[in-house]
Amino acid sequence: MKVLLLRLCVLFLAVAGEETGLAGTQTQVVTYIVKTQDERENLRFTLTEWLKIKERMKMMDVWLAMTSSPKDAEGFSPELSLRWSLLQGAATSAGLPAYTAEQRQADLVLANIVNKTFGVRTLNIDLGVEGQDRRPTGHALQPAASGDELTLAEASNFGLLTPSTQLGAMTLRIFGKNVQDSSLVLRYGQFSGNERGLGQGFKGKVVGGSMVLYLFNWFGLEGQGNAYQVDGPATTTTWQKGVFGEYGAFVEISLLRFTGGMFQERWIGGSEDAPASLGRRGYVSGVSLHL
Repeated sequence: MKVLLLRLCVLFLAVAGEETGLAGTQTQVVTYIVKTQDERENLRFTLTEWLKIKERMKMMDVWLAMTSSPKDAEGFSPELSLRWSLLQGAATSAGLPAYTAEQRQADLVLANIVNKTFGVRTLNIDLGVEGQDRRPTGHALQPAASGDELTLAEASNFGLLTPSTQLGAMTLRIFGKNVQDSSLVLRYGQFSGNERGLGQGFKGKVVGGSMVLYLFNWFGLEGQGNAYQVDGPATTTTWQKGVFGEYGAFVEISLLRFTGGMFQERWIGGSEDAPASLGRRGYVSGVSLHL
């Protein structure tokens, strides 16, 4: 429609110019119309054009982030988190006593170390290391012949199933800019444990992850979980595999985070002749410091 109107105007001016002999005036008027329309179209705001520009700007930001010089990025800035938790619950298996344990956790995130060391630009991907130590604090019942070696099945009858675990792992933060941001962290490493009352240790590999989601600047949700796989053949005195998870909400005041929620744990072990399993769940509360 716009092109048609412009042609009609040009035709009208051409006819008028031939009748009056004002060919130069005709050319100036046509030039003025075309030039004015081009300028106004370039300055005109349209929703479609605005969306196109916004999309192009987004693509340019991604390109700049991937190709900009690492020296312009943030330097190496390690982040440390320390956490203490208290677990209180009951075993889901009949005949086992209440469970109380303390858990200590330390996380060191080597933020921007890839940028600084290798000169490779990454988008919110940071390496780190982590350590956990969980030990029961409740008193286990003692068997009549405490000096005898017990199997897992026999120990469960005496209420001695209170394993402690320690782990060391490498972490990979694939989402989140710092320790006080919504984040997703993966972990892989080694763990060791000891079954109280059995005098039998076990060790193996652990994989897991943790997630933090801020709903407000001071309040959010968090959770973490681990899966344990014991090395070596199964015996009647060691566990074979286990899982542990906790989830809850937190309130954050400056560098401190206060957490409350639930936990669940399950271990499977023994042999075909003497299988044993342990499950427990309860409440977890804790406080963490983020530096």
